[in-house]
Amino acid sequence: MRRGGWRASADISLDRGSSSTATGYRDRAFSWGGTLAYRRKDGPEFMLRAGRDRERMRSNDLSYQSSVNGFWLNASLDLSNHLNKKLERND
Repeated sequence: MRRGGWRASADISLDRGSSSTATGYRDRAFSWGGTLAYRRKDGPEFMLRAGRDRERMRSNDLSYQSSVNGFWLNASLDLSNHLNKKLERND
């Protein structure tokens, strides 16, 4: 979604995997995130991304189980358009 110099987006992912053998496994992973960015015309872009990840895995015979929960945050500043204009470059 864009409005003026603002841009927003969201993403969701669900993965499932398994093995049918007695010593096989079952795995489920779920993640979601969002991005919010702002760019002035011919200026730098500031972007902030955040999200969560969850994964659960177990063996079919229940001899092994694991669970992972995570949070991620990423901030970036893209100066390429701004610097290209200042340096009179369009590549």
